[in-house]
Amino acid sequence: MLELPEPLWARFLPRTICLAVAWTLSGLARGHWRRARTYAIENNDPINALLGSTRLGRVPAKMLRMAFGTLVFLLYERIAYGSDQSANSYCSLALVRRLDSKVFPELPARPRGVPVAAPAPKTVVFVGQLAPRKGLGILLPAWELVEERSEGARLHVIGSGPLEMEMRMWAAKRPQTRYFHGHLAQREVLQVLPNCTVLTAPSIRWKRWREQIGLPIKEALMSGLTVVTTTETGLAPWLRTQGHHVLTAPPSADTLADALLTALEHPLPRENVIASLPPVSARLKADLWLHAETA
Repeated sequence: MLELPEPLWARFLPRTICLAVAWTLSGLARGHWRRARTYAIENNDPINALLGSTRLGRVPAKMLRMAFGTLVFLLYERIAYGSDQSANSYCSLALVRRLDSKVFPELPARPRGVPVAAPAPKTVVFVGQLAPRKGLGILLPAWELVEERSEGARLHVIGSGPLEMEMRMWAAKRPQTRYFHGHLAQREVLQVLPNCTVLTAPSIRWKRWREQIGLPIKEALMSGLTVVTTTETGLAPWLRTQGHHVLTAPPSADTLADALLTALEHPLPRENVIASLPPVSARLKADLWLHAETA
């Protein structure tokens, strides 16, 4: 059995095709048709994921969907999806719906035996790359509105990236309500999260990129935080059903500020957030299914 990266990982696609073709042809040389398997979380439109800002007409786009879907069908035999949105994206391609597939919403395992920490009141945290695609152009003015409307609200920003200098200067203007930590190791991030009330992840689409799942969202859920995010993450439908705040992307600064204020004033019970997680990691369940023998 050969597991390869998902086909809509555009930058790796040439190598993926070479490996998949070699695997399939070597199988045919031995008298059987074998194909690769993959775990997929890309939830972008396939045309946008492959071409980015390049625009195709209706007919060329339809032909590309048909050709690429046929390629996926010929080279893969089983796909485990990390979200319903990922499944919908791939199934918009020709023939892909015929493949053996199953959806495993990418949720972390429910932590056991860990005491639920009491967070600092009115505390929001952002974790991620400091880049426009993470919605920082919306978060910063939204937070200024939160500061005006909620005394004592505090924002922690963790990350590094092209907007780091701008973030550092912005945080320095109000050091009593804005805390910039820069880059932290994952173990340090996991120490900060339990002390916060809300995680914000206002991702927006950027060129060919769309938020797939969002590791900070998964880590925040394990700590019982209330999540304020956008419809870009593949977990958006699940988060909405659980009472978290999911905003249509891109949200306005006012809309994001309102959601943050509501989440700070009425956060979900931390015990309930943790209890909503599955007992076994979805990635583990997907891996076991992906590597199982074909029935």
